[in-house]
Amino acid sequence: RWSVVAWTFLTLGIILGGWWSYEVLGWGGYWAWDPVENAAILPWLIGTAFLHSAVVQRRRGMLQAWNLVLIISTFALTIFGTFLTRSGTIFSVHSFTQSPVGPALLVFLGIVLVGSFGLFAWRSHLVASAPRLESLASREGVFLANNLLLTLFAFTVLVGTMYPLILEAFAGREVTVGRPFFDRATIPIAFALLLAMGIGPVTPYRVARPDVVWKRIRSPLTVGLFAGALAVVAGVWSVAVVIVIVLGTFVISVIVRALWVRWRAGRDAPEGGPSLWRIVRNDPGYWGGQLSHIGVALMAIAIAASSALAVRNEVRLEVGQAVVVDDYCVVYDGPVNRTEPNRIVQGVAVRVLRADCSTEVASLQPRVNVYNNSSQPVATPAVHTGLVEDVYLSIAGGGADAVTLDIFVFPLMWLLWAGGLITVAGGAWSLLAIKPKRRVLPAEPDRVSEGLDV
Repeated sequence: RWSVVAWTFLTLGIILGGWWSYEVLGWGGYWAWDPVENAAILPWLIGTAFLHSAVVQRRRGMLQAWNLVLIISTFALTIFGTFLTRSGTIFSVHSFTQSPVGPALLVFLGIVLVGSFGLFAWRSHLVASAPRLESLASREGVFLANNLLLTLFAFTVLVGTMYPLILEAFAGREVTVGRPFFDRATIPIAFALLLAMGIGPVTPYRVARPDVVWKRIRSPLTVGLFAGALAVVAGVWSVAVVIVIVLGTFVISVIVRALWVRWRAGRDAPEGGPSLWRIVRNDPGYWGGQLSHIGVALMAIAIAASSALAVRNEVRLEVGQAVVVDDYCVVYDGPVNRTEPNRIVQGVAVRVLRADCSTEVASLQPRVNVYNNSSQPVATPAVHTGLVEDVYLSIAGGGADAVTLDIFVFPLMWLLWAGGLITVAGGAWSLLAIKPKRRVLPAEPDRVSEGLDV
């Protein structure tokens, strides 16, 4: 439970950090593979792997040694991330390079690694006799594959983050590892993780017969393929986006089907069964995890759409001038300047209309803030959030008579924030829901075989 508490708060922190980056910083995005962003995602990835394999340990007594390695690594990565943020070894808008605490954190990280893994090696015989995996075609096998994928994801991010520092330290060369590397390296792993996320919850423990697994994923797979076909008909030609839509819809459909099957089996029992609400309450840990899976699937769809289908333009406008970007007409009405108690605001008034420049959608004021105690101005974007897409404006430059604007159109951004909150809600539900006393109901053998725990 304590690991779920930490995981839930870390998930919430990452989501809020992405939202802050998107709404406040004004660079036109929510995740840039910044070294400090990577330092936050590393313990999340390994902690997520631990949560999944901990389920296998509690259920089957397996993966005990592996779980110890994961939880030690998770804690060590939190210290490592703090070191990156506070030591000044990297340049980032999130780092605090003036702090002298870096050497102390590095020493503490060494103590944690040597002490924890040394103690683990000394006491490893206590967990060496755990049961072995009977078959890779089982829920344990899928969870193990999920663990390996998450670990590979984390290792890829770690290498991309540390490579420039190591190369500069030992070869004196300065290089930058940016978004192209991380996208190419992690997108295939993300596809595999989504697939495992869909198959894992419906795969039986010990040994899974192919016909049983196929029966449970056939309908969700059909729904996912249908959703992908609808996306293509709607004009989505990005292969990566279509794949994510298929896999994300598949994950959600698997969970919905599982809930429906359990409710139907209880409803048809001689004494009747619990409602959907009681089914979810009876096993808050399991259904909290499935709710988080739904959130991650929605986030994956939103990330793919907002990355691959976004429209980006830089335009220079004079007062009264208009420009058409995608399906919108952007009109520059003039500068806006005002003095507030703690800052000077230098912005512009912009109207966003439909492409025919007749119907107004929103009035926005992107701005640059100059604070009294800082000489560095801070750009703040203006965002209009719609059901289909966001219109995002940020000041890139300009003078008294004209302004240069960065104009972005991001599809399905609301889905990213909603999916993140659903993921956090899943963790919170698994912790806060009170598990009621169970009343054992008789069930017919053919209906029991449809359950997820067979």
